[in-house]
Amino acid sequence: MILYNKGTAFPASERDRLGLRGLLPPHSGERASITSQTKRILTQFDKMKVPLNQHIFLKSLFDRNEILFYRVLMENIRRMLPIWYTPTVGEACVYFGMFYRRPRGMYFSLNDVGEMHSMIYNWPEDDVKLVVVTDGSRILGLGDLGINGMPISIGKTSLYVIGGGLHPSWSLPIILDVGTDNKQYLQDDLYLGIRQPRLKGGSPEYFQVVDEFVDAVRTRWPDVLIQFEDFNNESALPLLHRYRKDVTCFNDDIQGTGAVVVGAVLAMLRGEFEGMKTFKDLKIVIVGAGSAGTGIAQQLHYAMQFLDGIQSPESIFMVDEKGLLGGNSDVHQRSAHPYNNPLLPDKTSLMDVVKQVKPNVIIGVSGVPGLFTKEMVKDMAANHKNPLIFPLSNPTNRAECTAEQAFEWSDGRAIFASGSPFDNVTLSDGKIGYVNQANNMYTFPGLGMGAVLCNAKLISSPILLRCSQELSQCVTTEDIRERKKLFPEIEEIRDVSMKTAAGVMETARREDLVLNNDFPNDLFEIREYVKERMWYPDYDTTVYRPH
Repeated sequence: MILYNKGTAFPASERDRLGLRGLLPPHSGERASITSQTKRILTQFDKMKVPLNQHIFLKSLFDRNEILFYRVLMENIRRMLPIWYTPTVGEACVYFGMFYRRPRGMYFSLNDVGEMHSMIYNWPEDDVKLVVVTDGSRILGLGDLGINGMPISIGKTSLYVIGGGLHPSWSLPIILDVGTDNKQYLQDDLYLGIRQPRLKGGSPEYFQVVDEFVDAVRTRWPDVLIQFEDFNNESALPLLHRYRKDVTCFNDDIQGTGAVVVGAVLAMLRGEFEGMKTFKDLKIVIVGAGSAGTGIAQQLHYAMQFLDGIQSPESIFMVDEKGLLGGNSDVHQRSAHPYNNPLLPDKTSLMDVVKQVKPNVIIGVSGVPGLFTKEMVKDMAANHKNPLIFPLSNPTNRAECTAEQAFEWSDGRAIFASGSPFDNVTLSDGKIGYVNQANNMYTFPGLGMGAVLCNAKLISSPILLRCSQELSQCVTTEDIRERKKLFPEIEEIRDVSMKTAAGVMETARREDLVLNNDFPNDLFEIREYVKERMWYPDYDTTVYRPH
């Protein structure tokens, strides 16, 4: 990942020294700048109308001119994010083998057991500080895609660069190929992974592979931060529990999603809708009891305890495909057991939970499109002036309801946040129903940058809560109350990440979790410290003139 290519932006002096004169168009000055190149890229991008084609176009740019790629994404993030990442990245994963171009990131497979410690030295960068790894077992809402999940790791590392300011050489995307149970891929001649059934997550054989991988990565880069991404339910929480105390790691689907949701709830409480000021005023239904749902419940419960002294999680009601995790439930995954709610019978239906609990917050991480029905939303709106409707499942076609449905069924009064992007909605009275996107990008780039800069030993609950608190303060009270806006504009992401990173560093120091204590004490000075170290995509001098 050497960032040397400038394309048509090489100045005349470098063209002479590098033997490029005559090989590039002769234009110079402003017409040969990165600004002009960006304009040219956007013109080509706009000619394409199919999102997957736009994604492939950006991937081609990424492969030939990394700095220009990052500049285009950073300066046009609202347009580019849905194409480069969610939701279009899901389709790019499905067709990964068909559109494969060149190596990017690393691949560790069952065939490499016993060789990973030597393989890791094949990566050309010595200063890796962060690894994003998936085993492709639960890609977005698409399920087991095997090695085709690699665009997720690639996409996530690039978001660290544009959103958090990490230097491109600091991050490494990785996929663990432990087989796949996707029958279509096992029979596809273009599938690039191992053609055998997937190792069962959590099995001794599975842990043998992951253990060797983690040990290999840490042997070369002892202080590396490992982000686990898109592992299925049988692997995600066991992996986190196995490594989190001994290895600096986190799972974005579990902890990142939880941090974003808590940030949104804290922002909402600042708005004091219906007099709601603390967690004591909330009743929350979480639909989906997998790793994401459990992570959200854990983060909410910790915030309740730390901020409001609420020890019991009885205001949280978790529902899965069998119904409520109620009293005496023994059929659900162990990690969700602390959130079995004894106030209602086990397996109470979702609709009955809504009717009996009268929640003011409903959060969907089920992957079941249309699960939030008209009757359900209307019932919430009948009991609350501004119900919080959060269909967070990705991609867009997996959302539990659409923005238009949520606003229509609540007479325009809902506070809406989705996982994938939706357009704002024009309401019947001509007003605008504002759509929030609960994008994990609001937390993980800043979390990663802060953890890297202070060499955090552990991603602790206080650190994650600090991410939520910093995020919740990035929106004005006026915007919260007038527009029902819970998140800052995505264009502000680098400022959000800077503040989050500084908060992470301050909290990690207070918790005695830093290995690098060489940064200021004052919060505002820490922010400046972070800002000075955030990488910006611009061309550097390639050839220096001798003096």
